[in-house]
Amino acid sequence: MIPNWQYLLHSVVWLAGGFVLGVLYTRSSQDVHRIANAVEGAVQTVPRRRWRPSYQVVLGVVVLVLTMYTTVTTWRLSECQLAYANRFADALDARTVATGEAQQALDELMATVGQLMTGGASPQARESFRAALHEYLTKRDSAKRKQAEHPFPPAPRDLCR
Repeated sequence: MIPNWQYLLHSVVWLAGGFVLGVLYTRSSQDVHRIANAVEGAVQTVPRRRWRPSYQVVLGVVVLVLTMYTTVTTWRLSECQLAYANRFADALDARTVATGEAQQALDELMATVGQLMTGGASPQARESFRAALHEYLTKRDSAKRKQAEHPFPPAPRDLCR
């Protein structure tokens, strides 16, 4: 959350700096124009017209509005992506733990099958196989339940607009 506020603050500072520089540049160019008219010696009294915004002011306002819109939109999109990534990571962690336990049980089952194949089929070996198979099936069921309890979130292409 803090990086978003830092980004917003950073954007506002650059926006304000650009606006101030634009205003100063416009002011300085108007002063130079007034000095040039005074130097020519032709002092003409022009009736004062009603103030109308110049193209620089209009352009500055448009840039200001677009910058604010882009900043807010980017912030909303980043918040949505952050929420999606957190939900996805939570689901992935839960599913990974469950699958890891089932994989460990499968490894033990395969080791038991390997011992049965090489060592003969004694009653103790059969019981060991039955216990390993039961443990694997139990852990696999548990993994399937945990995967069902923690589904992956829907894709962000439909959520983050």
